[in-house]
Amino acid sequence: MSTSDIKTEPDPSKRNRAFTLLALSIPFLFFALLEISLRLSGYGNVEPLFIPVEATNDYRIQNPEVARRYFKQLQVLPTGPGDVFLTQKPDDAIRIFVQGGSSAAGYPYYYGGSFSRMLEQRLQLTFPDRSVEVINTAMAAVNSYTLLDFADEIIAEKPDAVLIYAGHNEFYGALGVGSAESFGGGFMVRSMMALSGVRIVHMLRNLLSGIAGIVLTDDGSTGSNRTLMERMAKDQSIALGSKAYEQGLSQFRTNLGALLRKYRSASIPV
Repeated sequence: MSTSDIKTEPDPSKRNRAFTLLALSIPFLFFALLEISLRLSGYGNVEPLFIPVEATNDYRIQNPEVARRYFKQLQVLPTGPGDVFLTQKPDDAIRIFVQGGSSAAGYPYYYGGSFSRMLEQRLQLTFPDRSVEVINTAMAAVNSYTLLDFADEIIAEKPDAVLIYAGHNEFYGALGVGSAESFGGGFMVRSMMALSGVRIVHMLRNLLSGIAGIVLTDDGSTGSNRTLMERMAKDQSIALGSKAYEQGLSQFRTNLGALLRKYRSASIPV
């Protein structure tokens, strides 16, 4: 009998390993197919901070839909002053970005009443032969999470400096510890923001918001006579020294520290 006539039995250990690998790969394949399906359907697209001005690519403006990143339940979103700046920064330009909440945006006067507009006018008088751009990205009801999230996109626009006026929305601003839009502690929020390009993360956040029963209305129904910040408040009071109070302080320190490190590494004064 030749050796070619001998039938060898399959190695059970190899077969078991194959079944194990197949079983382990099923969840990954499922989530990969789910992510591809969500992307193809357009679900969870991340709104950019800046977009071209309609009808021209020479100028850019803050995207009025960018707050969709943080406010999942609002019908009418908070927006910034809508400052326009050149897509290609001139060599002699002075370009300054402003970050913060409603006070930095100029509430309740906005536009002509914001300190950024006054600063821009003062710089234009001081440097009449130079291009001056002061771009205010501040919005109502946001806190240090939003400031940190905007940083990379602001750095990409080559600012000469960044002005930050913030802190008063830290507890109740979007994603804050006392906010109706919050869905976990600092690590959870920062992780979800870091994975904002993953569509499954968007789906998970929407599910968490639905389970929490968040209902923020601004279309004439109950609560429409309250300010945005009043409607954002989940915990009506946060006691001095309480766990939520300490979480808010930690959130502020951590986010501002990360924000300043980003600008420092890009050699942008704050």
